[in-house]
Amino acid sequence: MSFFETYKRPIFLVVSIFALITFSITGVMLSFLGGLTQPAKSPETLALPGGERVHLRLEDLEVARRIGWLHRLTRGGAVDMPAFVFERIDVEEPAKTFELLRRIAVERGIDVSDEDVNAVLDHACRQKEAQQPGGQPPERLTRLQIAANIRAGSIATLEETVREALRISMLVRSEMQGADLSEAALADYVKKKRKLRTVSYVYWDGKKYREELERNPPTNPELEAWIATLDDAGRRPYVNDVVVRFPSAGLLFDQVDPAEWTAMLDGIEIGDSEIQARYDIDKESLYKLPDPPKEGDGDKGDGDKGDGDKGDGDKGDGDKGDGDKKNESKDGGLLTSQDPSPGSGKDQDPAPKSEDEPQGPEGPQPPKQDENSGDESKKNQGPIGPLPPEQVGYRRIEEVKEEIRRKLQVEQLVRKLSEAAEKARSEAVEAVRKAADAKKNEAKDGEKPTDGGENKDGENKDDANKDDAKKDGENKDGGLLAQGEPGEVPAQGSPEDEAARLERQRAELAAFDFEAWFDANMKGKKGAVFVPAKPTVAPPDAFQDYEPFGKWNGYWALSQMTDLGTLSNLQPAEKGAFFFRLVERQTGVPKAIDEVREQALEGYYATKSSSRAKTEAEAFQKLVREKAEALKADEVAKLKADSAADVDAKLETWRKGLEADIQRIETSLARTDLPAAAIPKLQQELADARTKLALEKDERTRLQEAADEKLEGELVKLLEPVMSEAFDTAVAEAKIETAKLGPFFVDVSSSGSFQMLEDGAPKFLQANRSVLDAKKGAVTDPLEDAALSRQYIVRVDDVQDGDDSAITRQAMETNREAFLGDRIGNLLTYSFDLRALRKRYAFQTDEKAAAKPEGSKPQ
Repeated sequence: MSFFETYKRPIFLVVSIFALITFSITGVMLSFLGGLTQPAKSPETLALPGGERVHLRLEDLEVARRIGWLHRLTRGGAVDMPAFVFERIDVEEPAKTFELLRRIAVERGIDVSDEDVNAVLDHACRQKEAQQPGGQPPERLTRLQIAANIRAGSIATLEETVREALRISMLVRSEMQGADLSEAALADYVKKKRKLRTVSYVYWDGKKYREELERNPPTNPELEAWIATLDDAGRRPYVNDVVVRFPSAGLLFDQVDPAEWTAMLDGIEIGDSEIQARYDIDKESLYKLPDPPKEGDGDKGDGDKGDGDKGDGDKGDGDKGDGDKKNESKDGGLLTSQDPSPGSGKDQDPAPKSEDEPQGPEGPQPPKQDENSGDESKKNQGPIGPLPPEQVGYRRIEEVKEEIRRKLQVEQLVRKLSEAAEKARSEAVEAVRKAADAKKNEAKDGEKPTDGGENKDGENKDDANKDDAKKDGENKDGGLLAQGEPGEVPAQGSPEDEAARLERQRAELAAFDFEAWFDANMKGKKGAVFVPAKPTVAPPDAFQDYEPFGKWNGYWALSQMTDLGTLSNLQPAEKGAFFFRLVERQTGVPKAIDEVREQALEGYYATKSSSRAKTEAEAFQKLVREKAEALKADEVAKLKADSAADVDAKLETWRKGLEADIQRIETSLARTDLPAAAIPKLQQELADARTKLALEKDERTRLQEAADEKLEGELVKLLEPVMSEAFDTAVAEAKIETAKLGPFFVDVSSSGSFQMLEDGAPKFLQANRSVLDAKKGAVTDPLEDAALSRQYIVRVDDVQDGDDSAITRQAMETNREAFLGDRIGNLLTYSFDLRALRKRYAFQTDEKAAAKPEGSKPQ
């Protein structure tokens, strides 16, 4: 039996039911499904140019939102999409604006090809150029990244969004075809931009006043009094930033006897690497050979010239021959020959090979070989043969090796002496501190001292002891100073505390006798020198040539020292090495008036003449204002009276409010049922209110300042129309000559010929923004021309659009881009904003459609 025969009855039943459904309800079903697939209509409608009204669709809004997000990206610069006409234009309510434009474009049948969409996206996703020269370019944006930013969900949706944005752009461009972007329109634009101005002005010449001052120059006391009136920046050229006094102790290179320092020299070894490093540092300034003699200069060789003729030192040093070197020790000991030559570096420890290696000071170059020095001199010249490239033109290291070794050894010896002196000083200071602590503890009359005790300035004694211990172990080469003792620090606390601090500082300064230490440890030794402090303070640069040690490059660091009583580290100089102790330091000390008189006179004349010119200009400005207020006397009087009354009214309101608060709080405090917890808070509020009420004078001042600022703005606006007339009246009363300038173009300063003008009123005023931005009839504040020391006050007589002479090829090309940008930007902003679109396309909401019951089927 076949399958059909077996299931005949079920098959016929299914076919019958299907036929029944098909012929009875298919129309209704198709109608329902068709309604779901059609775009839903909005109750909002637009009128097309032909008069037909069309409904907005819900899809218009969905697309418009994504275009709005795309617009935000392009405005922010994240996406470059020039094909989108609104790329650089701010759009009010983007979603609604693009919704209307999208529906109009669709109804007009505007479409965009896939090729155009892909081209725009390819451009938007290109590698953007770097914003700054040499900078890294921004990362390339992918289509997926753009889609994510505009909530597109997929690249296909992004492409459709770009299609709709381009559809809107094509609509806008088609409607902008009527925009006048012709050369004639550009010419009109140029005329409006290149306005012509005519001004009248008066000026006060500071140079004229300077001539009067120069005929009667100030005395020294008058100059000093003028300097005292200057601010810190103005006084700086006439004062010493820092002045100091200090004694020093050291050794002279050419006089030291190594036999007297056997113990301290033990362990000092100068290696070849250290000598090489020092040679490399000093060779340019100390060991450079003179230029070879020119033809006709005779047969004189290099040996006839002292190196002192080149370099920084005295020429006389070059007259010494190397014959003196016969007495030099070859065993690395201290040498006692001619004066050493200084190094070149500023730093105290230039040698890279050794942490303890000092740097040689700068100074005269070492002497050259003497022709008569004999065989011994020849032995010192080293092997004969070609020199390495780095030594061509310099004395060979073999010639100066022992000289360098000697200097390094002397410097190491002075370093050890400075360390010994610092240790003695620290012990002396510590003894003074302990005595002071003991005295302080006795004064407490049995009171238990704080742990470790305190110094006179409140400093913990143990901490101070730790600091001293730390200082004793510091590397002397770590800086200019070996340690830091309390010095000139700003006063803190009460006057009594400051007096105690100064007393402690004086006691610690006197605790260590530097000269006595020198007498006990160095005096009597060959080459040992003690230099007492000068009677008066002097600026650091006064010690550049510090006798008997000669030229000293480290003098500049004296300005950085602040702590009195401290010992410096090693100080290399031209003729020796030393260390010193700072005993006095002052700041801001005036220089001698005779020293700075010429400079002070220049500043005096310039300041006084400019000040007088400015005073005269301000007096005239005040006169113009008085004349303007006289022309508007009634209105001005009313404004001032209203302002005063407003201050009084606000102050009265403020006072009554506080008095009411005080009365309310007092009433609350008088209640018997008031919770105890509320009383402190109310009492505090009462005290605050009474305090504020007592400051009524301050409140009036505050209100008056605010009122004066408001009044000034109102007066300026009121007087604007009469300022020009007031200017003429003031000129007549002051009997001042006026000058005129113009008409001139506002952009005349951009021309090449303008830069060729001599300094004067035309050049200054035609480039001054206060003049170029002022309205017709405005009178400027005083304008200072610093180049000529002049003060100007200008009245703008006339402002007009440029004439035909404004239209030049350069002006047309210069303004073309701005013209197109302004014209198109204004058209997009004002012709395609939401308000303009609604008006142009008769946008309205269909009340009838909007009133349909919810859930009704679309037609």
